Amino acid sequence: MIERQNRINELKECIKDHVNDLSAWLNSCELRDSIEFGCGIFATRDIQPNELLFSDKPLLLGPTGNKHEPIVCVICFEKIENDVSCFLCPGQCGLVLCGNTACANQHEIECQLLQKWKPQNPNEVSFNKLKAMLVIRSLFLDKKQRNIFNLMQKNYISEQNDIYFDDEFEHFPDDKETVAALRDASAAINTNTFKVLYRCDGSDDVSVRGFYSIMSLVNHKCSPNARHDIDKHFVGRIFAARPIKKDEQIFISYSQLLWGTNSRRMHMMVSKQFLCSCNRCLDPTENSTNLSAIRCLNKDCDGLVLPIDAINFKSHAKCNLCEKMCENQRFLQIQEMSALITKNFVNKDFTLSELDHFIEFRLCKLVPKSNQFVVESKLKAIRMFSGTTFEDQNKIQCFCEDILRIIDKLDVGECSLKGILAHRLYVIRQKLKEFPPSEFDLNGDDRKRMSISKIDDFLNDDEQLLKTAKIILSNTSTAPADIFDT
Repeated sequence: MIERQNRINELKECIKDHVNDLSAWLNSCELRDSIEFGCGIFATRDIQPNELLFSDKPLLLGPTGNKHEPIVCVICFEKIENDVSCFLCPGQCGLVLCGNTACANQHEIECQLLQKWKPQNPNEVSFNKLKAMLVIRSLFLDKKQRNIFNLMQKNYISEQNDIYFDDEFEHFPDDKETVAALRDASAAINTNTFKVLYRCDGSDDVSVRGFYSIMSLVNHKCSPNARHDIDKHFVGRIFAARPIKKDEQIFISYSQLLWGTNSRRMHMMVSKQFLCSCNRCLDPTENSTNLSAIRCLNKDCDGLVLPIDAINFKSHAKCNLCEKMCENQRFLQIQEMSALITKNFVNKDFTLSELDHFIEFRLCKLVPKSNQFVVESKLKAIRMFSGTTFEDQNKIQCFCEDILRIIDKLDVGECSLKGILAHRLYVIRQKLKEFPPSEFDLNGDDRKRMSISKIDDFLNDDEQLLKTAKIILSNTSTAPADIFDT
C-alpha cells in the first residue's frame, strides 16, 4: 500500500511537467488511489458533458506496423502513395521516409543507431521493424520523460518479455542495460499505447501508435463517462461524455463501443492484458442492446440466446423465450462464423442491396439484427456510401438512427461515434430534402410521429444533430471535412 501511494505521489509531480494544459487539469482532475485499479483519475468538481478535463501531448509516436494499413513516413506519418521501395531511407536503416528534408534531419539520430545495429534487409519494408519504432524511440527519452515512462504500469506478456524485433538486426545489442531498457519499454508500450486515427492529407485517415502518459492513467469501462480524441497536432484530450459528479472516477473505453462482451474482453486481454468485469460486461443483454445474442437453435422460436454468465468464456447460453440451452462451444462457433462471413463481406466492394441480402439471408440466419456483426455491417455502409437514390439515402438514414439508438441504450453519452453519426444523419437528411416532396414528406411525417422519448426528440431535430456533431468533433483530426461549412 505504501509503495502504491509513493508511486501515485511521484506521478502527481510528473503530471505537472507533462500535462499539456496544467490549469485545465488542476481545475478538473486529481490522481488518486483506486481500490479496483491501483490508481485512477477522479473529478474534483461536478463536470458537465463535453467539458474538457485535460489535454496531453504524446511522449512517443510511431507507425503501427500493421501490414493491413497504409505505410506512412516514420516521422510525419504522411501516407506513402507510390512505390514504397522508392521511399526507403538512403541511410539503409530500413525505415520509410516521405522525402521531406525536415523529416530526414529529425530521423538522423535514430538512423545512426539502427545502422549501428545493422538491419538484416535494409532494402525491404519490415512491418515488425516499423511497429518496433515506438520501443526503439524510448531509448532517446530525456531524464524527465524517462521518469514518468518508468512509472507507467507494465504488463509483461511473458516472464522474460522477449524482444520481438531482435532478429531484424545482425548486431542487436546484448548488453544487460540496453536489453532491460527495451524489455521494460516494450512492456509499458504494450499496456499504455493508443491507436490514433490521423487525417494526413485532408482526406484519408491513417493509423499511428501514440504513448500518452497522462491519458494512460485514465482507466477503462465499457460504458465510459468520458471520451478521448486526438487533434491534428497529435494532442490528446479527455472530455466528459456524461455528467460526472465530484469525486467520481473518470473512465474511457479501450475497445470499440459496439463490440459484444466476448469481443471486447478478448481484445482487452490481448492488447492490455486484463479482463474487464464492469457492469456492462456482467449484464448478458448489455443494457438491452443484445449485441452478443445469437438466434435460438429452435427454428420455431424467435428468442435470443445469450450466455448465462456473461464474463465466463466457458458459460453455456440460454434462449430468453423457450429457455432452450445452447452449449458454450456451439455458441462460440456461431459467433466466430458470423464474424468470419461479416469480415469477408465488408472487406470487398458491395452495394446496399447486396448488403440487405447478406444481412437478411446469410447473417441473420445465425444472429438477430441486434448482434454486433449486423451493427458493424451497417456502420461500414454508413462510412462507405453517401447514396444517390432516395431509397439508398433513406437506408443510410435508418442505419444511422439504428446505431444512435444503440449508443443511447449503452449510456455512453456524448461519445465520438455519436458525433460522427449525428453529422452523417444531418447530411443525409439535407440530401433527402432535395427529392420530390411526396417522397420526402412521407418519410419525414412518419419520423415525426415516432417522437416519444428523448432519443426520438434528438433524432428528429436536425439542428440539434448538427450542433451535437460540431461540439463533439470540434478540432478532432478526423472530423468530416465539411462539418463546419454547414
